[in-house]
Amino acid sequence: MQRAVEELVRVLETYRGRDKVIRTACYGAQLVGGVLCRDSSPDGSSRRLGRSLLLFSTQLSHCRTVLRLFDDLSMLAYSQSYGLGATVSVSTTPSHHKHHDIDLNSSHQISEYEMR
Repeated sequence: MQRAVEELVRVLETYRGRDKVIRTACYGAQLVGGVLCRDSSPDGSSRRLGRSLLLFSTQLSHCRTVLRLFDDLSMLAYSQSYGLGATVSVSTTPSHHKHHDIDLNSSHQISEYEMR
């Protein structure tokens, strides 16, 4: 039991892991809710549960949308660390190649050979 909890914690620590768990729960609730809504039991309890699961699925979908919005903040931080402004650093791979600074205000064209 503890190993399963540790594995779940490990998965939920990453953005991709959280998204997979929420997406799986969302689609599972949608599937079960849709099946239960078709049930024609006389007291209607299955239908009510089905509607509740479909509402839960909708809320999980909105949750995923909000989580994707927070991903924009990490991309902004990455963009700022990459560099903004008149010069942009272009590093090439492998690391033994030269490091080039490109002046965006210059009309100098860099050939494909220089970029390697």
